[in-house]
Amino acid sequence: MLQKYELTDVALVSVSAVGRIITGLQKRGSLPDRRQLFCMARTGTLVSKHSKPQVAELRRGNYMPQKPGDLVQIDFVVKIINGLRRYVVSTVDYRTSFAFSYGYTALSSTSTTDFLVKLRQVTPFTIRRMQTDNGCEFYKNFHNACTEMDIVHFWNYPRTPKANGRIERYDRTL
Repeated sequence: MLQKYELTDVALVSVSAVGRIITGLQKRGSLPDRRQLFCMARTGTLVSKHSKPQVAELRRGNYMPQKPGDLVQIDFVVKIINGLRRYVVSTVDYRTSFAFSYGYTALSSTSTTDFLVKLRQVTPFTIRRMQTDNGCEFYKNFHNACTEMDIVHFWNYPRTPKANGRIERYDRTL
């Protein structure tokens, strides 16, 4: 909140004017890289934290696949067997219902990237597009591997498992 000054020589600036100035500086690229400032409660010092730019999440929208490999849905299930936790990563092709699953001891973007490499070796068609939910295992290494392999990576809208319906049904069967 901007405070009013008693001095008559100082012109007051509204909150919206400050917002317009900051937006203009951002559009011109005059502001430094993205940082967040925090004030330490005990000492009152300012701490700068660099924030990473987020991945642009491409949505599927009304796209309907025509050929095998046009859309492959990926998800995972947690299975506990004899007290051991296992993560089963599964995929289903939208057109042909071709399914493939593989188990891992840890769930990370590295393990889903390994799954993607194994999936490409097993599938009888070329994969062009993949659809995943917004889990952390599909960021970083997995997303980078998709771009390297020229695979378009679609993301679901948050809290909409029905958009990934084929793989969710396969997970229940599994």
